Amino acid sequence: MDKFRYIEIRLILDNNVLIYDNDSFNIDFNLEIDRTSQSNVLELNLYNIKEREKGRNSLEYEFMRSNPQIELYAGYREKKEIKVKDLVFSGQLATIKNDYDDLDIKYSLVCFQERDIWVMQTLNVSYPKGNKPSFIIKDLIEKFGSSGEIKLGIGKIEPFKDLPYQSNFSKSNTSLQKIFEDLAKDTMSIFYIENGLLYFLPKHLYIKERTELKQLDLLDLTADDDGYSIKLGFRNFKINTQIYIEGLGKDYVIDKIKHTCDGENGDFMTELKILDMDIFGQNMLKELEKIKNKSEEKIAKAEKKEKK
Repeated sequence: MDKFRYIEIRLILDNNVLIYDNDSFNIDFNLEIDRTSQSNVLELNLYNIKEREKGRNSLEYEFMRSNPQIELYAGYREKKEIKVKDLVFSGQLATIKNDYDDLDIKYSLVCFQERDIWVMQTLNVSYPKGNKPSFIIKDLIEKFGSSGEIKLGIGKIEPFKDLPYQSNFSKSNTSLQKIFEDLAKDTMSIFYIENGLLYFLPKHLYIKERTELKQLDLLDLTADDDGYSIKLGFRNFKINTQIYIEGLGKDYVIDKIKHTCDGENGDFMTELKILDMDIFGQNMLKELEKIKNKSEEKIAKAEKKEKK
């Protein structure tokens, strides 16, 4: 039985929810996800010709201009029954424009992940010495990331160097994103958001969830210097998790994800950039060697100072 794509958009503001799907609108979107702290951006276009045929001629435009929370779901259905519906993006609608595309009305939406939490707040925080970075991260999320319409939850907080600070950790008039960037630098870690959850992990550590694919699942497989680039029909994946592909003989790590939906009949595709786990391990050893060398340098300087 043929599978048909299913796209659903939910807009949430003050306990009010608007739902649009590809039964009522032609929808296309592009979404790129990676393991960096920069906000993943969702670009959406809605064409309302189907709604006009039903006697409606516009979206609830004023509602959208209030920057509601947005959730994008995508998947497949057979006949009218939805078989797969995965959350692929959660964030905030930042801008909306309407225009004409031939005889159709086109609405263009740009959405960011937790934009207000990261950028719009400037904070003054101070933690006494003895606090670990992991405690500071969780405390910041509890105090500043869980208020308002857009809430940020905790996925996994396991920084690489989670040692107690030897002096006070203080920031003035600083955005939450910049504070986390400083904490990531101090702990030799990365942080990113996935579907409303914050992950704070060592640079070269992956999440031990594993997906298996067969060669028949793939549309294209291209080797590069540190792994492979893959194309396949739309499928939801988690960033920074393991993936095994039949015939390659070992596991890889998902480094980047790109989802594309080109209307009702165009591409409905996922592209992955996957990294060789051996290279991941080598990079981790290099980081450990750097830490060891820096520690030895500090000890040597301290001993030299004592002798004087």
